[in-house]
Amino acid sequence: MKKRANWRRGIMVVPLLAVITGISAAHAAQDKTNISALKLTQTHHYWGETETIVSLQGLRINNRGRMRYSLVAKSPDWSVSVFRDDDKTYLTQPLNQFEANGIISNFVLQKQEKDTGLDRPPSTVQIDGITVKQLASKGQVFQYMPLAGIAAPQVERILFTTYKLPTNGGIPVKLIKNRKGVDWMTGLDTTGSRKTLLVTSRIEHIQVPGQIFELPGGYRRSKSMQEVLMSNASRESAGDFDEIFETGKQRKGK
Repeated sequence: MKKRANWRRGIMVVPLLAVITGISAAHAAQDKTNISALKLTQTHHYWGETETIVSLQGLRINNRGRMRYSLVAKSPDWSVSVFRDDDKTYLTQPLNQFEANGIISNFVLQKQEKDTGLDRPPSTVQIDGITVKQLASKGQVFQYMPLAGIAAPQVERILFTTYKLPTNGGIPVKLIKNRKGVDWMTGLDTTGSRKTLLVTSRIEHIQVPGQIFELPGGYRRSKSMQEVLMSNASRESAGDFDEIFETGKQRKGK
């Protein structure tokens, strides 16, 4: 009887090991599976140097400029996480909440219209062998990539909320506009001069692991967006930034 019991136990163990081994192999294969994406090396007039990775499965923004934060979002829920590696802090918001609150105050970075309003057929230009659509007038030059086959619609929504520049329903590549009126910082009349709001120096096809669109583990959740955008060192030396980072709220007393 003992031999028969051991024999039966052996039959049960072998299939179980096979199942476990199969699951482990599947996870390993999934981890090694790369996702097709486009990486845009860009300079934004406020954020500075930025690396933007767009795909049908997710989005990642690595700011190399003034704030040095990262932003990630991925399907299926497209919740948006903004985090920084030096302090290991983050804040995650549902997409609708992120769109409503923004990432920085309109007082500091004014949101422009989502569409350029240029009602004319676009021309095409080549950047690193990639076709980009262009709309041009006497007052502005705007370049963008349609979403089809490149990125999910949620990517465009997040980019518009973050950059506050026109998207024309796609991925913004370049925006140069003529200035109008007096510059509020210098007091000088800048009418007629041109300002580069966004420029892309390189676009490249890349393969990335799916984890690149995920929040790193072990980070501490912050109470507000300003705590994430400003490092501890910067916050201590810069004083009160509540007004600068006030998003989606009215100022006190108004």
